[in-house]
Amino acid sequence: MILAGDEVALAPLQAAPTDRTKELVGEVLRVDIRAPRDQVASEIAPVLRRMEADASTAIADQVVAAVRSDGLGVAGLEATREALGNGQVDLLLLDAAAELDDDHRNDLIRLAATTGADVEGRQRAFRPQSVRRGVGALLRYRLD
Repeated sequence: MILAGDEVALAPLQAAPTDRTKELVGEVLRVDIRAPRDQVASEIAPVLRRMEADASTAIADQVVAAVRSDGLGVAGLEATREALGNGQVDLLLLDAAAELDDDHRNDLIRLAATTGADVEGRQRAFRPQSVRRGVGALLRYRLD
Protein backbone atom coordinates (compact mmCIF):
# COMPACT_ATOMS: atom_id res chain seq x y z
CA MET A 1 0.00 0.00 0.00
CA ILE A 2 1.15 3.52 -0.76
CA LEU A 3 0.05 6.42 1.41
CA ALA A 4 0.15 9.68 -0.50
CA GLY A 5 -1.00 13.13 0.53
CA ASP A 6 0.00 16.36 2.15
CA GLU A 7 1.12 16.74 5.78
CA VAL A 8 -2.42 17.39 7.04
CA ALA A 9 -3.90 14.31 5.38
CA LEU A 10 -1.04 11.95 6.28
CA ALA A 11 -0.72 12.95 9.96
CA PRO A 12 -3.83 11.12 11.24
CA LEU A 13 -3.12 8.09 9.05
CA GLN A 14 0.37 7.76 10.47
CA ALA A 15 -0.54 8.66 14.06
CA ALA A 16 -2.18 5.44 15.17
CA PRO A 17 -1.95 2.69 12.57
CA THR A 18 -2.53 -0.89 13.60
CA ASP A 19 0.32 -3.36 13.34
CA ARG A 20 -1.35 -4.89 10.28
CA THR A 21 -1.59 -1.47 8.60
CA LYS A 22 2.10 -0.81 9.34
CA GLU A 23 2.96 -4.09 7.58
CA LEU A 24 0.94 -3.14 4.51
CA VAL A 25 2.39 0.33 4.01
CA GLY A 26 5.27 0.09 1.58
CA GLU A 27 5.87 3.78 0.98
CA VAL A 28 4.70 7.19 2.17
CA LEU A 29 4.79 10.00 -0.38
CA ARG A 30 4.27 13.69 0.24
CA VAL A 31 2.01 15.04 -2.50
CA ASP A 32 0.46 18.48 -2.73
CA ILE A 33 -3.29 18.34 -2.10
CA ARG A 34 -3.87 20.35 -5.28
CA ALA A 35 -1.70 18.16 -7.46
CA PRO A 36 -3.48 17.02 -10.62
CA ARG A 37 -4.28 13.34 -10.95
CA ASP A 38 -1.70 12.78 -13.72
CA GLN A 39 1.06 14.28 -11.54
CA VAL A 40 0.12 11.99 -8.66
CA ALA A 41 0.07 9.03 -11.05
CA SER A 42 3.52 9.89 -12.40
CA GLU A 43 4.92 10.24 -8.86
CA ILE A 44 3.60 6.89 -7.67
CA ALA A 45 4.31 4.94 -10.89
CA PRO A 46 8.00 4.21 -10.13
CA VAL A 47 7.13 3.27 -6.55
CA LEU A 48 4.45 0.84 -7.77
CA ARG A 49 6.87 -0.71 -10.28
CA ARG A 50 9.47 -1.21 -7.55
CA MET A 51 6.94 -2.68 -5.12
CA GLU A 52 5.60 -5.07 -7.78
CA ALA A 53 9.14 -6.13 -8.70
CA ASP A 54 9.97 -6.72 -5.03
CA ALA A 55 6.83 -8.82 -4.56
CA SER A 56 7.58 -10.82 -7.70
CA THR A 57 11.17 -11.40 -6.56
CA ALA A 58 9.96 -12.58 -3.17
CA ILE A 59 7.62 -15.09 -4.82
CA ALA A 60 10.39 -16.30 -7.14
CA ASP A 61 12.67 -16.71 -4.12
CA GLN A 62 9.96 -18.79 -2.41
CA VAL A 63 9.72 -21.09 -5.43
CA VAL A 64 13.50 -21.47 -5.63
CA ALA A 65 13.75 -22.22 -1.90
CA ALA A 66 10.91 -24.76 -2.10
CA VAL A 67 12.53 -26.51 -5.07
CA ARG A 68 16.00 -26.57 -3.50
CA SER A 69 14.72 -27.90 -0.19
CA ASP A 70 12.71 -30.58 -1.99
CA GLY A 71 9.68 -29.06 -0.36
CA LEU A 72 6.47 -27.73 -1.82
CA GLY A 73 7.91 -26.49 -5.11
CA VAL A 74 8.59 -27.71 -8.63
CA ALA A 75 10.56 -26.25 -11.51
CA GLY A 76 10.61 -26.87 -15.22
CA LEU A 77 7.87 -27.25 -17.79
CA GLU A 78 7.20 -30.97 -17.42
CA ALA A 79 7.17 -31.08 -13.61
CA THR A 80 5.01 -27.97 -13.41
CA ARG A 81 2.53 -29.23 -16.01
CA GLU A 82 2.25 -32.56 -14.19
CA ALA A 83 1.64 -30.81 -10.85
CA LEU A 84 -0.99 -28.60 -12.48
CA GLY A 85 -2.70 -31.67 -13.92
CA ASN A 86 -2.79 -33.22 -10.45
CA GLY A 87 -4.29 -30.08 -8.90
CA GLN A 88 -1.25 -29.64 -6.65
CA VAL A 89 -0.30 -26.10 -7.71
CA ASP A 90 -1.14 -23.18 -5.46
CA LEU A 91 0.81 -20.61 -7.47
CA LEU A 92 2.17 -20.86 -11.01
CA LEU A 93 5.21 -18.70 -11.70
CA LEU A 94 6.01 -17.79 -15.31
CA ASP A 95 8.96 -15.70 -16.33
CA ALA A 96 8.29 -13.31 -19.22
CA ALA A 97 11.51 -14.60 -20.79
CA ALA A 98 10.56 -18.26 -20.31
CA GLU A 99 11.45 -20.49 -23.26
CA LEU A 100 7.80 -21.25 -24.02
CA ASP A 101 5.75 -20.85 -27.15
CA ASP A 102 2.30 -19.31 -26.82
CA ASP A 103 0.55 -22.70 -26.86
CA HIS A 104 2.58 -24.02 -23.89
CA ARG A 105 2.19 -20.75 -21.96
CA ASN A 106 -1.58 -20.66 -22.59
CA ASP A 107 -1.91 -24.33 -21.64
CA LEU A 108 -0.19 -23.74 -18.29
CA ILE A 109 -2.36 -20.70 -17.56
CA ARG A 110 -5.52 -22.61 -18.52
CA LEU A 111 -4.58 -25.50 -16.23
CA ALA A 112 -3.87 -23.07 -13.41
CA ALA A 113 -7.24 -21.37 -13.90
CA THR A 114 -9.16 -24.64 -13.93
CA THR A 115 -7.55 -25.79 -10.67
CA GLY A 116 -7.83 -22.46 -8.85
CA ALA A 117 -4.10 -21.77 -8.83
CA ASP A 118 -2.87 -18.19 -8.86
CA VAL A 119 -0.62 -17.09 -11.71
CA GLU A 120 2.33 -14.77 -11.20
CA GLY A 121 4.19 -13.32 -14.14
CA ARG A 122 7.73 -12.17 -13.65
CA GLN A 123 9.30 -9.55 -15.90
CA ARG A 124 12.97 -10.18 -15.17
CA ALA A 125 14.58 -13.46 -16.03
CA PHE A 126 15.25 -15.98 -13.29
CA ARG A 127 18.77 -17.06 -12.73
CA PRO A 128 19.08 -20.06 -15.06
CA GLN A 129 20.11 -22.43 -12.28
CA SER A 130 17.17 -21.50 -10.06
CA VAL A 131 14.00 -22.17 -12.05
CA ARG A 132 14.36 -24.27 -15.17
CA ARG A 133 13.11 -22.64 -18.35
CA GLY A 134 11.46 -19.86 -16.34
CA VAL A 135 8.58 -22.06 -15.14
CA GLY A 136 7.91 -23.12 -11.58
CA ALA A 137 5.22 -23.50 -8.97
CA LEU A 138 4.48 -23.51 -5.29
CA LEU A 139 2.50 -26.60 -4.37
CA ARG A 140 -0.46 -27.13 -2.08
CA TYR A 141 0.71 -30.65 -1.28
CA ARG A 142 3.12 -33.34 -2.51
CA LEU A 143 2.03 -36.69 -3.86
CA ASP A 144 4.98 -38.68 -2.53
